[in-house]
Amino acid sequence: MTLATIPVQILATRDEIDRYIEDCLQSLTRQTGLGEKFRLVPIIATHQPVDAAWMQGLIERFQGEHFHPQHMTIDRYCGYGEKQNLIWNEVTRSIPRDERVFIALNPDTIVHRDCVLSLWEMYLAKKDDAFVVEARQFPHENPYRHFNPDTYEISWCSGACALYADALFETGGGFDEHIFLYCEDVDLSWQAWQYGKKCYYCPWAYISHMTGGLFRGVYQTHKYPQHAYYMGLGHLILAKKYFGHDEARFADLLKVFEQDVYTPDVVKDRCLRDFRAMEPELVVFDRPMKEIHMGRFGEFTGTV
Repeated sequence: MTLATIPVQILATRDEIDRYIEDCLQSLTRQTGLGEKFRLVPIIATHQPVDAAWMQGLIERFQGEHFHPQHMTIDRYCGYGEKQNLIWNEVTRSIPRDERVFIALNPDTIVHRDCVLSLWEMYLAKKDDAFVVEARQFPHENPYRHFNPDTYEISWCSGACALYADALFETGGGFDEHIFLYCEDVDLSWQAWQYGKKCYYCPWAYISHMTGGLFRGVYQTHKYPQHAYYMGLGHLILAKKYFGHDEARFADLLKVFEQDVYTPDVVKDRCLRDFRAMEPELVVFDRPMKEIHMGRFGEFTGTV
């Protein structure tokens, strides 16, 4: 029987390499179906200096008959989405596969034993219209999204652990590189809806997300200005791309941003300045869709 080949794109900082990568890889080696239904090709991409000998030793230690990790260095300063695009363009897209899909995975995760198989099987069941299939995060999920328990459709998929069809990247070019951090997974999901495909959520495919477990306790204190900036800029970009065809609606969404009481004025000013500079370059979709909706600041919902 021919095994499916599933690349796994893992983008990691030096700190994440030190703290998480071995546990993450170990969890991938224990996946149900590995060697029976699929082989995995983890692509560990680093954008900060790491010890080359240590990394090579890690790669060799985890090599197996159906598990083939490799290391890639990203030598430019760029955002999360652009880095994921680089991995896909330079490595993933050239890996021979009958079913052209890959998984994007955060390094600070433990992938539960049936996760990959569950994502894979849901994709196969839905592949006529599936562009993204997301795993469930423990202990904390993402903010509210609309989920249909009958169809498993969801308004957008988190990029912490999701299976993507290559066709999504071939159709639209992948992640929008104007978005440096945050909201890039919302945008890519909404692209899928705009291209006539769907986003799915697999509630029995679990990951434990380590940073997600710490997020609420520490994030707002030591990174709040940075978080506010990238969330604000993401809000403006999404508003323009998906509602810019409707002047009144776009103006309403600008007011939502301007009236947010939790974003400092100095951060708002920088967001607006940087947004106006990139605004002429943004692709604007002109098809309203019930799956794509922005409400309160930071709330990306829609109906499925």
